[in-house]
Amino acid sequence: MAGAINGLMDKLQFRNTEFSKKYPWFNPDISWILKWEHPLKISSSKKWYYLWLHKTQFNEKFPYSSTVLVFVTDGWHFLKWVLFTIYEIIIVYLLYPSFNFEWYWFPLGVLILKILRGIGFNVVFEYKRNEA
Repeated sequence: MAGAINGLMDKLQFRNTEFSKKYPWFNPDISWILKWEHPLKISSSKKWYYLWLHKTQFNEKFPYSSTVLVFVTDGWHFLKWVLFTIYEIIIVYLLYPSFNFEWYWFPLGVLILKILRGIGFNVVFEYKRNEA
């Protein structure tokens, strides 16, 4: 399943198909419009909903539309979220018997992995963006 999702992601990203033309949410040429406020304006300040710790490149269309909730803005990011969720579930599932966790640790473990992955991504992404 993960391979099929990854193949679909590549098809969406590199080939503008009839499907992506019919459904803009899957069209990478225009789906970014769902993430940012228009007309595009450089973000001038850090936002309260990031606790004044993070400044986005442009003004977001809605809170967290370029970070935590980016997966609701377009098909490619949604498929990426599904793909990583599959991997995170597998990792927690494999660790689950070793630690004899209570049932509520399973979704919490997936959430913890999502947070750690997000932190790692943002540290590298922000560093490279500021370097350019």
